[in-house]
Amino acid sequence: MKRALIVLAVVLVVAGFIRGWFALSGPYREEQSGKIDVNVSVDPGKMKEDAEQVKDKAVEIEGRIKEELQETRRKSDPQPTRPAPE
Repeated sequence: MKRALIVLAVVLVVAGFIRGWFALSGPYREEQSGKIDVNVSVDPGKMKEDAEQVKDKAVEIEGRIKEELQETRRKSDPQPTRPAPE
């Protein structure tokens, strides 16, 4: 379970950098102290936008699956038999 959480965290971080949720800037080195500053920027607006796109796509896929399921059920239902004319 711990390994799965670590993998999930790594995937989210990589996806975040690819999608533009996170950005690194720097490094900036201070001459006298030798310290290096690296800044991480987070774009919550981009995260929210991407989450909305995923939600919309999921709803679209769900609708298509429901339609296909109904069509499959309709095709697999036995046709009602009519009594033979006398």
